[in-house]
Amino acid sequence: MELGLSSFWIVFLTACVTTIGTACVAFVNHRLTVSRENRARDQERIARGEEHERHARYLAIRVVCVLDAFVRDCAETVSGEGEFDESTGEWSATTDIPRVAFPDDVDWKVVKPDHMYRALTLPNRVQDAEKIISQLAYVTGGGVELRMEQRRHFGKIGLDALQLAQDLRDSHGIPPLSPDSWDTRRLLVKALEKVAECYGE
Repeated sequence: MELGLSSFWIVFLTACVTTIGTACVAFVNHRLTVSRENRARDQERIARGEEHERHARYLAIRVVCVLDAFVRDCAETVSGEGEFDESTGEWSATTDIPRVAFPDDVDWKVVKPDHMYRALTLPNRVQDAEKIISQLAYVTGGGVELRMEQRRHFGKIGLDALQLAQDLRDSHGIPPLSPDSWDTRRLLVKALEKVAECYGE
């Protein structure tokens, strides 16, 4: 009877140990599987993030190049003195209206909404400025007032475009313009100062 009881406990304990051992092995295997899946997901997220940043940086470089050219055109527009018309005795603006056009295939969703908005509103601002200047030219026929209005609009638009280009450079690690490049900021600021001086602002 005692031997039978001992055998029962041996079988019972063996079953318990086996069950616990199996459960532990299953738990460890489950945790290892979950850990591997989590690492795989983390690596995938990191890879997607790096790919997104590479794509965003490529886009930013393309946009910055467009903005740099546009800012130079704005600086040229506001810094020139125009042409003297001997028949009227007045100066008239001769520089073309600066244009900004971004590539059609730009994926704007990869940049910050603020940067996207500021970039996409630039062409509209140029069109609005052109309409105002054209209407003024029609009314006045030219002269200092027209020149000042041209400086006012494209001085402000040029400075905003210059700041946007700088913000994109800062956000995406794009190198700054060469120190010996044309000082567009100085020309734009100087043009606005002339406007303020002319109108006593």
